[in-house]
Amino acid sequence: MHFSALTYVAFVLFALTILVNAAARLLIWRGGAGRRHREQGTMNRRVLRRWISNFMVGLMIVAVILAVLPLLFILINLVLKGASSLSFDFFTKLPVPAGETGGGVAHAIVGTLLIVGLGSLFGVPLGIGAGIYCAEYPGSRLTKVTRFVADVMNGTPSIVVGVFAWTWIVARQKHFSGSQEAPRWQC
Repeated sequence: MHFSALTYVAFVLFALTILVNAAARLLIWRGGAGRRHREQGTMNRRVLRRWISNFMVGLMIVAVILAVLPLLFILINLVLKGASSLSFDFFTKLPVPAGETGGGVAHAIVGTLLIVGLGSLFGVPLGIGAGIYCAEYPGSRLTKVTRFVADVMNGTPSIVVGVFAWTWIVARQKHFSGSQEAPRWQC
């Protein structure tokens, strides 16, 4: 896929996800306001609603089983075929060129720790500060906006955010690391 096409796909997916989540959040907020003084339904309506609810819960359970079953088969296959490859060297060695045996995932572990550490360094204080502000000033306009943005972003799939970030940051730099040169650390 061409870079510009991928950029537009990422932007459209990100914007569509944000719009759908924002619209759903608005519908949830507005939906509860006018339904407090609703009349009681008949007993037959309650029974029908309970039957439909139970049917839909059963349908959801079947859908979950159908979705998890292939993942379970993949996990079993990975464990049976890949467990013999796990060793201390696998976690502490750098990868080898394609086609050679051996190598490890030390670079991936270090990269993950760096990303999680930097994300936590910036995100945790910001999140705690926003939480304290929302608790101290519950009726302010900024609190409502903060909660709305948090709800929308919590509903955004990480893969959509990842594709969006990849197309806007990594693809433009044409490399994955922060510098053009090779990393200086060795495991």
